Amino acid sequence: MARRTFVAAAVAALIATAVFAEEPPPKFTLGLAYVATSGNSDSSTGGLDVKYKDAFGAWGLELTGGYLRAEQDGDLTAERLFAGIRGTRSIGERWQAFAGANYLQDKFAGLDARFAVEAGATYTMLKGVPHELAFDLG
Repeated sequence: MARRTFVAAAVAALIATAVFAEEPPPKFTLGLAYVATSGNSDSSTGGLDVKYKDAFGAWGLELTGGYLRAEQDGDLTAERLFAGIRGTRSIGERWQAFAGANYLQDKFAGLDARFAVEAGATYTMLKGVPHELAFDLG
């Protein structure tokens, strides 16, 4: 009787672990940069990069953004703004489908406003604990 109770408890614990397994926590990355120089000319550059990535079962969401601004002797010499969103859906262990949209504005590079829509598939060639190698097709 005690053995049956132990086996039943072990099976229940395995099922509960599989059913109530927690999703990996969302990933948030923030990058800040600032450089200022002086001498023959005064210049300053500042930047911000933000990335958020989360998974909801087979679905995934990625949000990215960035801003760069540079001045030299009080004159604006660079200004760049980027924002993007991407949704993913796992198809198998190594395949994912994705769709997304991006916005880029960089007047100094000749881009007043550029919108891009993307769709395709991702193949994960190598899956390792510290590293992963994946290719986007689309």
